[in-house]
Amino acid sequence: MSIGVIAISANWILEGNFKEKWNTLKDRKFLVVIFLLFFLIHVVWGVLSDNFTDVLDDLRRKLPFLALPVTIGTSKKLNQKELSAILIFFLLGLMISSSIGFYKFVNHDYENYRDLSIFISHIRFGLFLGMGVGVALYLFTITQHLGKYLYLLPTIYFLLFIRVLGSGTGYLAGGLALALSLIYIAKSVNKKWVYYGSIALLFLGVFSVGFYTYREYQSFMTPREGVFENPPVYTAQMNLYEHHPELEIYENGYPVFMNYCPLELEESWNKRSLIPIDSLDQKGQIIQGTILRYMTSKGLYKDAKGVAQLTAEDIKNIENGITSIAPPKSGFSARVQESVLEYVMFKNNLNPNGHSLVQRLYYLQAGWHIASTNLLAGVTIGGEEKAYQDYYKSVNSPLSDEHRLKAHNQFLSFFVCFGIIGTLILLFSLVYPIIKTPINFMGILFISLSLIGFFTDDMLNRQAGVTFIALFYSLIFLSGTNLKRDNFIPDTVN
Repeated sequence: MSIGVIAISANWILEGNFKEKWNTLKDRKFLVVIFLLFFLIHVVWGVLSDNFTDVLDDLRRKLPFLALPVTIGTSKKLNQKELSAILIFFLLGLMISSSIGFYKFVNHDYENYRDLSIFISHIRFGLFLGMGVGVALYLFTITQHLGKYLYLLPTIYFLLFIRVLGSGTGYLAGGLALALSLIYIAKSVNKKWVYYGSIALLFLGVFSVGFYTYREYQSFMTPREGVFENPPVYTAQMNLYEHHPELEIYENGYPVFMNYCPLELEESWNKRSLIPIDSLDQKGQIIQGTILRYMTSKGLYKDAKGVAQLTAEDIKNIENGITSIAPPKSGFSARVQESVLEYVMFKNNLNPNGHSLVQRLYYLQAGWHIASTNLLAGVTIGGEEKAYQDYYKSVNSPLSDEHRLKAHNQFLSFFVCFGIIGTLILLFSLVYPIIKTPINFMGILFISLSLIGFFTDDMLNRQAGVTFIALFYSLIFLSGTNLKRDNFIPDTVN
């Protein structure tokens, strides 16, 4: 548990006034008690486990789900000034951590974009940046003086860093937060044409992103004319070529798995580079795949003659993890291209290691199998890790040991650990306080981004994710704070 959570809890105890706190709990319809079922289920299922080391570690990590709802949910309401102060401190924290990442980016002090997220996973950091965009624009909207325009600075800054970070979750969270915020701002103008015009523009944006992704997929899947005609049988050294036209992976329009002689490629590559063909390049990718893709992009055959045609600069590029001679894409375009490639790799049952999207599909398969064979009560918290490792061994998974991870989907992780019974109780504890709270922009923003986090990651398996969810959930749904019903989905727009 973080120092901040410990300090809040200690202050709550030292403050006393427990009778007043009890009355506050009753006034708020015991929503805190309902939410505490979330922590209680973890305790009960932990008792059922025989791996108390993992159970105690998980309960320690989940303590904010006990401390923050109790302290915030039984204390006096925060006024708008106090709430704004908390949100501003959240923005400042994001500014500091993203500035460190920017510094590393400018000074090229990183190997891949994950290194730009200093303190926590790049997935969660991308989600937090999205929340930062929404929070900054919320403060911009409710502030009544000229200082409101200062909140546009962190908004722009966070969006820029999301692009630098290159996280798919960050793009999704940032885009959704921006969309919801623009609708909220348009609603505040109180003009129907502005509101619905904004929604139309946002739908156009979603359509444009979808169309761009489809176009990238079609471009990636379209080979040059004649590349499959009359494939050679033998290399110049009279070794057999391998041709796999059914593996639809292309670089610069050339098929990666055509005109390929593994024997010659390995021997000739190992003579030209200090990095063996079965090792990793500087980006942590299996270098054999990098070699195949780079040579293919140049239109070279993957044999001894092709390796001999590589320049010293080409060798260095391959060692550095560059996979094509085509100009590298950046930002959103690079993320889309990478996702398309990984989908095609999964479709063709190719080596998934080092490719996050493909690995996630294997994780989901594993999680669903474990959950479906332990339907009622799951495998308990302490049995989760063993269940995954046993599954990977039983199916002889192509994932390497370091990549044999959990579901990366919080809902599926609930199902795996707690089964149908526990999952239904968990969802009830999360949903009931929400439906009892008037709808407001901050609530919709938080729920939307939390859903992204829950669907794309084991959000609650790390301290940062737990604290983020527990804090904002408690502030928005349990504190009684004056986040008034603001007709985010308006019925009073003129």
